[in-house]
Amino acid sequence: MPSSHMPVRIDLKYKADPKCVMRFVAVLNQDGRLQTDEMYGYANERSDPNEPLTLYPLILKDVSEEYRQYQAEWGYGDSTETVIDFLDRPLAEGQEVERVDLSEGIEERSVYIITSIAPWSGA
Repeated sequence: MPSSHMPVRIDLKYKADPKCVMRFVAVLNQDGRLQTDEMYGYANERSDPNEPLTLYPLILKDVSEEYRQYQAEWGYGDSTETVIDFLDRPLAEGQEVERVDLSEGIEERSVYIITSIAPWSGA
């Protein structure tokens, strides 16, 4: 686990389709819990298995005041409201994270698996 209060890169894959991935840059405390009001990253995903992967830049903003639930702002004007729940626990490889998308009143839940947590060098 990277040292405390250092930026880290968190890679995740979609459990149902491992080709769909997300990557965030965040700050963790000495216990490995999130300690950041905003996370920056992108999702490389698709809505249909026949579609090529599409890159979506995003900012996640803490909406729980506990560094637990983050609301996404997508870089391509996507109207979907997305919340990612880290459950206020130390992050670890293999851990599952729930993502809830709400679009036009329809809620879709998905599970991502943390595949790596590594120091972020700015690249």
